[in-house]
Amino acid sequence: MIGPGRFIVVVGPSGVGKDTLIGLARVACANDGNVVFPRRLVTREASPFEDNEQMNLDVFRQARARGDFAVHWEAHGHCYALPRTIDDDIRAGRTVVANVSRRVFDAIRRVYADVTVVSITAPPEILSRRLANVGSVEDHARELVHIIKPDQIAEEFMTSKAFETVITETSDSLAGPWRRPHQMLNAQVYDSHASIHDDATAQKLGFQGGTIEGPTHFSQFAPLCVSLWGNAWFETGCISAHYRNPSFEGEEVQAILAKPEPGERQCKIQMVKRDGTEVLRGTASVGQDASRTALDQRLTELKPLADPVILRDVKVGMKTKRQTVRMDFDQNMGDLYPFSLEDKLKVITESSPYYRKDVVSANPWGRPIIPIEMLSVLFQYRSREDRLPVRGPAVGLFADQEIRLMRGPLFAGEDYQTEREVVALSGSRRTESLWLRTTVFANDGLPVAKMLLNLASLKGSYAPYTQEHKQFYAWGA
Repeated sequence: MIGPGRFIVVVGPSGVGKDTLIGLARVACANDGNVVFPRRLVTREASPFEDNEQMNLDVFRQARARGDFAVHWEAHGHCYALPRTIDDDIRAGRTVVANVSRRVFDAIRRVYADVTVVSITAPPEILSRRLANVGSVEDHARELVHIIKPDQIAEEFMTSKAFETVITETSDSLAGPWRRPHQMLNAQVYDSHASIHDDATAQKLGFQGGTIEGPTHFSQFAPLCVSLWGNAWFETGCISAHYRNPSFEGEEVQAILAKPEPGERQCKIQMVKRDGTEVLRGTASVGQDASRTALDQRLTELKPLADPVILRDVKVGMKTKRQTVRMDFDQNMGDLYPFSLEDKLKVITESSPYYRKDVVSANPWGRPIIPIEMLSVLFQYRSREDRLPVRGPAVGLFADQEIRLMRGPLFAGEDYQTEREVVALSGSRRTESLWLRTTVFANDGLPVAKMLLNLASLKGSYAPYTQEHKQFYAWGA
């Protein structure tokens, strides 16, 4: 039998979280050369959430015939294997940790001298509670690390805290510190003109100056949500917000979260200025089966768009083709977002080691993640290239916005695809609103996130608005 090293096999039903726990344990043992986490070889497309290597079925069969695999099995119509190199690791006294199928237990026990089985189980009621249980995934990962390295002290567990933000807690709320968000869009240009974030343009339209972009405020809610739901927030979190009043460079704002009832996965949020002016209100939630969000409710209450001019040619149901988007640290995000992720991280209101590329060992996913406010930038990055038939130039602003993670987090330096669809049109005395839902896909073709955005165009900023309105409606056009 092969020894003296240990073979730790992790088993459990699909979706129970085996790869997440192994990933956390891998980070914990990153500096220990005596612990090996081999990559599985699979004939299905490798998911970005698993450390697998995809292999063509014919190549897999040839490798199996040559004896290149230490262990191999089939499941759900796909083939899986571990490389023969793990035998050398075990002979050298190392510990090998891998996710395998129960059906190869007997074969493993016949070949390897020291086998430890770690079974991950989660009944439906536990799965339903996990997302609401702060730190539960890390607790289980601690147990796995302790099995791998019994002499390791639990307090040495690998991940840093997501945030060091000071949170004020009362019996019914959590509140973050007062912050002064930075204006980074004063140089934004679209349709060859400046935007609402430019002081001169904003002042012409009756604002005191260039406005802070709405999703900038989302960062201040992240520490509150993590304190409530743990790292599940980065994976399936959602912020759904109606922007009530703009904020400006130098103004202090505070994020406030109303504590949910026990067992609830959704709560109310708001942001206020020092004088009590409400900047936004909405909901925050975690998980895919939460209650109706703030914008779900808003969509049922919209005032229909009557006599459209700017949006005359836009119809509900219109879709754009899929576009590949990416956010590298030093990548300027174009005319719409004339700055990089590195630029943003220098001034972001709530910094986190999870966002940084130089401390990925402190990150549960082992890769730098994109802050929720920058997801808006990523999703909009190429929106001007495949335009909907909106008349312009006209100045627009974000009036409502929801960002929902489905299989998060999203990572810097990775390709994603976006597809936009018109889901509603609405109007007010001053604006015509285009409601767009952007769906974001990973390389496996499955959705990882969605964004709902109400892009409100100011009627007064479209020069021929009055003339065209008369042309279209005064004479029965």
